[in-house]
Amino acid sequence: MESGDQKPARARSTAKRDLIVIIAAGIIVFFISAYFDISTHIIRFLDNYNYLQLDEIFTVALIFVIGFALFSLRRWRELGQENKERRAAEEALTLANKKLSLLNSITRHDIVNQLTALRGFLQLSLAKPTDEQGRRYIEKELDAAERISRQILFTREYQDIGMKAPVWQNAAEVIRKARPESGTPVLVIGSELETLEILADGLLEKVIFNLVDNAMRHGGESLTTIRFSARETHDTLLLFCEDDGAGVSLEDKARLFTQGYGKNTGYGLFLIREILSITGITIHETGTPGAGARFEMTIPPGNFRKGFAAALSTAL
Repeated sequence: MESGDQKPARARSTAKRDLIVIIAAGIIVFFISAYFDISTHIIRFLDNYNYLQLDEIFTVALIFVIGFALFSLRRWRELGQENKERRAAEEALTLANKKLSLLNSITRHDIVNQLTALRGFLQLSLAKPTDEQGRRYIEKELDAAERISRQILFTREYQDIGMKAPVWQNAAEVIRKARPESGTPVLVIGSELETLEILADGLLEKVIFNLVDNAMRHGGESLTTIRFSARETHDTLLLFCEDDGAGVSLEDKARLFTQGYGKNTGYGLFLIREILSITGITIHETGTPGAGARFEMTIPPGNFRKGFAAALSTAL
């Protein structure tokens, strides 16, 4: 697949080649006409064959001119579309860099806070190293250290967010790759996803992995199945991740994608939203509490394709 910066280069190369061919053809025709005095031969030909009228010659020439104009219009439209894709890729990269800067700022702030707490508890534990309260201090210290470790590991996993142009990815293939190796409930992939491709950041697989992991962590004992499906509505596409677990409470729905909210690192769903937004994809939780979670991703027009073209692209 071609990245966003490769397409404009290919477009410029094709346009330059076409221009060179047109100029070369014009020069060749000019010299041939001058050398053989073609205009004189044409006039003699018309004098000898009176049934060939000048308006017929003009009609043929006009047809050629119209054909050339249509060809030129098509090429300019192709160049315009490729330039549009280039600008979209540049905007996505700029937005991603801003989000990465925000992530670094948030993480650095949280780590400093945790280290401050760790130093305070360590000082208190030194003053009372053997009693029950001292042991509680040590437990808090260990918890703070564990949080710091998870935050650092988490930012390492997402350090490549938005660093490359978005690429077309087969939905079913990404979901299969993102499946955890063991302990996963039944993972159902709708048949409509087999020929569906999505234009998204290269971390789309991590997004799917975290959705599956989130279902396993919070689905409870009732969780048996995680299902992925898609439905086209108007000019957009809805991609669903549903499970039959405990669902999300109304209280949690309001803060579900807020940075720092959650029982693990507090960044999982927040980063999912940020990664998807790089290519204009939005995500919401629309499930019923107690009846399973349902994450709904809305993919804008131009960022999905399906059918034979997508299947052929995947095969190649």
